[in-house]
Amino acid sequence: MESIMKLQHVNKTIGSHHVIKDLSFDIYPGEVFGFLGPNGAGKTTTIRMMVGLMSMSSGDIVIAGHSIHKGRNEAMKHIGAIVENPEMYPFMSGWKNLVHFARMAEDVTTERIQEVVKLVGLENRINDKVHKYSLGMRQRLGIAQALLHRPSVLILDEPTNGLDPSGMKEIRAYIRKLAKVENVAVIVSSHILSEMEMMCDRIGVIHNGELINIQTVEEAIADAEMEVTIEATPLAVVERVLQEEVEHVLTKNDTCRIVLEKERIPEVTTKLVENNVNIYSIYTQKKTLEDQFLQVIGDGVIE
Repeated sequence: MESIMKLQHVNKTIGSHHVIKDLSFDIYPGEVFGFLGPNGAGKTTTIRMMVGLMSMSSGDIVIAGHSIHKGRNEAMKHIGAIVENPEMYPFMSGWKNLVHFARMAEDVTTERIQEVVKLVGLENRINDKVHKYSLGMRQRLGIAQALLHRPSVLILDEPTNGLDPSGMKEIRAYIRKLAKVENVAVIVSSHILSEMEMMCDRIGVIHNGELINIQTVEEAIADAEMEVTIEATPLAVVERVLQEEVEHVLTKNDTCRIVLEKERIPEVTTKLVENNVNIYSIYTQKKTLEDQFLQVIGDGVIE
């Protein structure tokens, strides 16, 4: 599949600080791409360059075949974006808000407004004033507004921020739906990694201005190591055997905890038995997506 957005060796220098370092990756139609990074990693700077709010020091971003450098206006026609809580006119209805925003774009018909209202599930409340909307409804109205001009790429910054679990589930479902129905590439930034795991097809991690990892969610889950807790005696023998097999052994309350690939658990268990260890229990827990990304970036806090 041909990509809809290409970042090509993008660099950004602010003063003497090299903020973004040779960033290159592709975004594809119909996918939900999660963009993660610790504080100060350059995620927000990259998003600002994607939507044309900040210039690049070098490199290029190509959207639907249009270079931001050579054809910024044409490139921006293919971008839709909302940042956190979308700003609407609270004492106008949802419908009148969309009609107002439609005037700012080309060829947005009444039929298109009705189409996006249905897509985000606001048919029954679209004529209510926005100040009566819940946060989740305002988020859905913001997504509808960003979709009016049929963008090829939709960028959502913290779309579930401030929502309760029910609202998060609702917005997640609509994001998946619009990617499929509209065949739009959706770029989502979020600090809630469990949400990203359920929402995204691929996840990219940026750290210190560099892209350090891109994986599909399926690959990330498949590659996850197991955290193995072993209750056995004598504890000194258990520690010695495990230290021969793995780099780190955490001993606490008569148990040893290690991180191990699932396939190696039978092998390690056999070695413990061969060393006359009495095994009382073995408890396994797969490392979460959050555990894996914190391992990649260190102990930084995800934005």
